[in-house]
Amino acid sequence: MDIYLDGTWNLVLDPENIGIQKKWYSINWVQSPSEPVLSIKVPSSFNTLPGLNRYAGTVWYIRKLPDIPYRPKSHEYSIEFEGSNYYTQVWLNGNYLGDNYGGFLPFRFIFNPRLIAITGENYLVVRVSNALDRKGIPAEVYDWYNWGGIHRSVKLLILEKTRIIKIKVTTKVKPSHISMATVYVNFSIKNTQEFLDRCYAMQIEPQAEWELYYLGRFFDGEQQFNQILIQTGTLEINPEILPPLNHISHDQESLEEYFDEILDEIEQIDEIIDLETYFSSESKNFLKRLNRKERKENKKHQYLDLDADSKDYNTLFHIDIQNPSLWTPDTPDLYLIKLHLNGIDEDKEVRFGIRQIEVKKGQIVLNNRPIRLIGAAIRDEKNLHGMDYLNEIYRRDILRLKSLGMNTLYPSYYPHVPSLLDLADEEGILIFSEIPMVKNIRFHDSKTRKLAMKMIYQMINRDYNHPSVILWIIGNEIDTFSYFSRRFLSDLIYYTKHWDPSRLISVATNKILFNGIHKRIDVVCKNLQFNSTYGGLPQFSWILDTIYSFHRRKPVIITQFASSHNRKTKNLDNDIAEFQFHAKNYLISQIKVAKTKPFIQGMILGILRDYRSPLHSLFQKEEVVHNGFFNEKDHPRDIVPLLPKLLPESSIIPKYIFHQNLPANFHFNVFILRYFLLPFEILTILKEKIHYCFLRLKARHFYRPVIKEK
Repeated sequence: MDIYLDGTWNLVLDPENIGIQKKWYSINWVQSPSEPVLSIKVPSSFNTLPGLNRYAGTVWYIRKLPDIPYRPKSHEYSIEFEGSNYYTQVWLNGNYLGDNYGGFLPFRFIFNPRLIAITGENYLVVRVSNALDRKGIPAEVYDWYNWGGIHRSVKLLILEKTRIIKIKVTTKVKPSHISMATVYVNFSIKNTQEFLDRCYAMQIEPQAEWELYYLGRFFDGEQQFNQILIQTGTLEINPEILPPLNHISHDQESLEEYFDEILDEIEQIDEIIDLETYFSSESKNFLKRLNRKERKENKKHQYLDLDADSKDYNTLFHIDIQNPSLWTPDTPDLYLIKLHLNGIDEDKEVRFGIRQIEVKKGQIVLNNRPIRLIGAAIRDEKNLHGMDYLNEIYRRDILRLKSLGMNTLYPSYYPHVPSLLDLADEEGILIFSEIPMVKNIRFHDSKTRKLAMKMIYQMINRDYNHPSVILWIIGNEIDTFSYFSRRFLSDLIYYTKHWDPSRLISVATNKILFNGIHKRIDVVCKNLQFNSTYGGLPQFSWILDTIYSFHRRKPVIITQFASSHNRKTKNLDNDIAEFQFHAKNYLISQIKVAKTKPFIQGMILGILRDYRSPLHSLFQKEEVVHNGFFNEKDHPRDIVPLLPKLLPESSIIPKYIFHQNLPANFHFNVFILRYFLLPFEILTILKEKIHYCFLRLKARHFYRPVIKEK
């Protein structure tokens, strides 16, 4: 059972960071606070409140909990946050539950139900700080607004202690034909030994029953047809590989006596749990960092298993499907698999699509057919005011993409809400997903490296069953050439492939020559921002050829495909109009050039909507970045009606041989351009280092833990 805690919470500001010292988390202080108390809606960002626009500091959330069912022996209690930015600490009735770093991925804290007051009132206290952290991910400088607070849903979970906790579905399409597909289902059982003993006491077989349904397609969020049962089956849970319980004997009488109290209290769960939490604070044993000496001795990577100490039972089975309905942007057909354990009331079900994404002979191939990825990026902001997004806005954005002839959405810089991925699954939109590892990350710091490893693990487990997600981007415009960055990124790429071998991996970079990990990634993602970095259009074609010369046999995706904004006058309206005029002409010319390059397999043409970013430019005072296809009032710009005519009619690329499609002077041009770009790129790196230092100063001046009166 899940009890949502969204709604109105109390909020107390702590600009001097004295709350922990004065025990603001205690029940006595919560019931009679000594500081002014505000009201705030959860989920939302506290920066939307009057006077807190630039506030970067600590706040305290207080929530009186509703009545909670008390089932301590048979059920597990936990608090789950889908997202809270950035550093979060949680107390329940004055008892500390744990903390979490990161603002965009789910986390939860398991607690003893004895902490709940049966007759009195229960209070949940959450301390959240969005202060800039140089060792954090992201660090002090990043290209989006520092929205702080609990900006995604919070819920209280009451789950059976013995249950299916995780299902991962991987699909493969036969390479010779598409009339046969195999579905691999990997699931985990929590407290497996108790499940086996319970089955023994109840005189039932320790089995897991599964059912496979065909859901078909969705229209406006509604399923068009009733789900169709395709296959069913039963799996035996093998008790021989599991050790017996130490605290009881295995004769019939003792088992019955041990489980009498538990079986009497088991009640029907109110609803099927739709989303199992993917990462628990108890998994902190993952901080057993990579051991370089062991890797050298074994000459292989030592798997970093975040669940290495878990007693959960994992098993894998596969299902063969004749004539499957494959998931593609044109035919987003979905399936559902449901698992049930004998003697357990809770079922577990996940939705998935049958599709296979891979790279073959330099092409991105979806279901054994090459595909071109055309799309736009998006920021998780609601009309420039916070991150409390609505599904209606997401659906509108996705339908806009499809109307423009695009098939890809890039939720840039950080993982967006899962509801966006659900809509992408239903509408047939391909997704690039990434963790907020941007700009100047301190790779030499162990805290930063562990946090990045934890984030990619969380993101993979949360989004694994979404067929729309085809590419993991593990960094954006980060250092890929220094010793520490190459060593860590190589490890991160390896473990990402180990945790999810079914998707592509890349790192988005704005460098052409300096990329120390290009051999380890599947797809080359380049941020090419002209006017400020690489000059004008005459160099664009040559630069694309140079990128290909460094990355032979690998597809190239331009993940930032626009010109930059340089203010020239004090009149903001004139600046925006002039910028939009030049940006439109640049984009049209760039698309025409890129369409002539067969190795360009994807183009992210720009940002879908304007967004807030006070650190986008060093000397820019305006907080809004005006380079979206739709402005802050949600009106389309002049480029929007032209896009359907500019983009390719079909997303399928005909097969080709690279060297037969290259111009005669290709190798000579690339040879000259390499030596021309080498000193230029070195100067660009030095320029970025200096620019970053000034942006850090601007960030510290812009975001301050000072309350300004309205």
